[in-house]
Amino acid sequence: YPLLGTLVATLPGALGFAASEPLFHRAEKLLLLPWALLLALALQRAHRALGDASATWAWSLLLPAGWAGSLYFGQLDGACTALVLCTAWAGMRALATRDLRPLAAGLLALHASVLVKQLALFAYTALFALFVLGALASVAPRRALVATLLSPLLLFVPDLFLQLPRGHLFHLAHVLIDAGPPHARMIGNGPSPWSFLDWPADTPSTNVFALGLTPQLTGAVLAVVFALGIAAATSRA
Repeated sequence: YPLLGTLVATLPGALGFAASEPLFHRAEKLLLLPWALLLALALQRAHRALGDASATWAWSLLLPAGWAGSLYFGQLDGACTALVLCTAWAGMRALATRDLRPLAAGLLALHASVLVKQLALFAYTALFALFVLGALASVAPRRALVATLLSPLLLFVPDLFLQLPRGHLFHLAHVLIDAGPPHARMIGNGPSPWSFLDWPADTPSTNVFALGLTPQLTGAVLAVVFALGIAAATSRA
């Protein structure tokens, strides 16, 4: 994990709950509960910001991807998702009100989400574009735009306090490239469609499963199709 994610994950030990492994994991899950509540609040506020005053946002909570992995397995996905949703909500508020406060709060939440779990980078580009638009529409567009364009420097603040392995200048790059398991391999610590193949957990995702198709290629194609479908549906709306 990046620095903030490491701090969140090790917080039970810092609070004295490291006497036994079961105690640590129970405390870890309990301390992740506020993030699940923040996720629900941010989801509700984002729906309101889109003009949906109904309770349809609550149906999204029936999808366990955002909170079940966090509360059951003690993973940081819930905290990361909560920050991403707070970012989206703040970005919409900034556009609607032209206020600099949600703009600043949203930029902090955006970069905090990446420093909690690096997978937030998948949402980073679109959310950052939202804040560029919010800056241009703000009451002080020139200053807000400069501050927004400089805000990615926040990702490098932890490097001022860390001793990195030789050859590494940025801890986020170290986490993305070297610190985790090989990214060309399927990770077996969670369910996915590829679990039905009954392959060993570390099977390379470049292995062919049928008709010359690989999980890596299939996943990339499906991701593009999904993104285009969402873009088409949004443009019609």
